[in-house]
Amino acid sequence: MKPLVPAEDKLPEMNRRKVMGWMAAAGTSMALLPGTSLAQMGGEVFTLLVPFAPGSPPDVFSRLFAEKLSKRMGRPVVVSLKPGASTTIGTTLAARSKPDGQMMLYATNSSITAAPGLFKKLQYDPEKDFSAVTVMLESVFCILVRPEDARLGVEGLAKRIRANPPDNGMGGGSTTAEVAHRLFEKAIGVSYPYARYNSNSLYTDLMGKVLHAAWCPMSTALNFGQKNNLHIMAITGAKRLPQFPNIPTIAETFPGVAVDSWSGFFVPSGTPRPLVDKLWEDVHAVLLDPEIVERGKSEGNRALNLNPQQSDEYVKKDFPKWRALFKSANIEPA
Repeated sequence: MKPLVPAEDKLPEMNRRKVMGWMAAAGTSMALLPGTSLAQMGGEVFTLLVPFAPGSPPDVFSRLFAEKLSKRMGRPVVVSLKPGASTTIGTTLAARSKPDGQMMLYATNSSITAAPGLFKKLQYDPEKDFSAVTVMLESVFCILVRPEDARLGVEGLAKRIRANPPDNGMGGGSTTAEVAHRLFEKAIGVSYPYARYNSNSLYTDLMGKVLHAAWCPMSTALNFGQKNNLHIMAITGAKRLPQFPNIPTIAETFPGVAVDSWSGFFVPSGTPRPLVDKLWEDVHAVLLDPEIVERGKSEGNRALNLNPQQSDEYVKKDFPKWRALFKSANIEPA
């Protein structure tokens, strides 16, 4: 894959600030060691493609990860944001990329194992078009509410929805959120409004009382949510998180309402195994960085850090799991 920007030694008039400005306009960012230039680092630019919106948890994490990966590789790492269509736009671009080890996709279950349950026609084959570098962590979602509803509890929320479904809408921004919503509808025995969001306006609408609650990643709730005085009512995991034992699960009140998610790094299928193994070596080293480890724990994640073979096996088993979840939630692909 050709570098996304020309090398500085070929364009001496293009200083680092101009390069960074160009990349910001293009929806990408460059991870460089402090005090170094593109020319000093040398080598081809490595691309980390992230199919999520700016400011989202994957975007924030990827920028930190890219900085550390750049140091490990000794060359520039570009974070390229390609959001849209429930992450399938960026994932399609990754699937069509040259399998030369110069690009890696940040992916979650939404764009790999869950995508076939949402879309009849995908521009890529989730089961054939990718090889895993690692499935790095598992995470949960939660119900996020405004402070005045902090004492409502899951049963109280269900009663309020049953009493007036049209005026108790919730929203979410991913496949996992939508499945959780449908499972909750089934459990409480009534349908109520759900809005799918592709941006952080989900939380603006929650704070502005357009929504009564939101399904969101635990990491977002712990960071953005708590900073804005929002309350985590319950999580979607089957068990309580060891880091947050006082936060209940939805399943404690409504058994069967449990769904989690995972995230990891992938390359196009056909990427030579030696290149995949080298990527795993570099990625694994970064995942063991104390700052990365602590960030994962603080956001309620469970580290897996599976190697490529383990990851491929994990993903293979996850496809039937999501098919069963969609069936239970009565979700048909559109």
